[in-house]
Amino acid sequence: MPLELQHLTARFARALGSGTYRAEAAIVNYYRGNSNMGPHVDDSEDDEESPVVSISLGRSAVFLLGTTSRADPPIPVLLRHGDVMMLSGPARLCVHGVAGILPR
Repeated sequence: MPLELQHLTARFARALGSGTYRAEAAIVNYYRGNSNMGPHVDDSEDDEESPVVSISLGRSAVFLLGTTSRADPPIPVLLRHGDVMMLSGPARLCVHGVAGILPR
């Protein structure tokens, strides 16, 4: 992982109250205009205590944040270019996804 990205995510994590943080992986999700990402939980990492830091780039999208139960309705959150979201603590294992990309 590029050192610059490690430093950037560490700064975000500190600013958001997560203390010491060293990112070990990065994923880029590219969405076309009619894309979405179904509900899922990021639970495949060895360390589920470390936060997930997400940096939004490009077009705005509706992010859905649920709870640890798929039965609970998610809360829609507008994400714009440059927004940073961190899932940590109890939210780390919450169901989440992308409902859709907004038109320009």
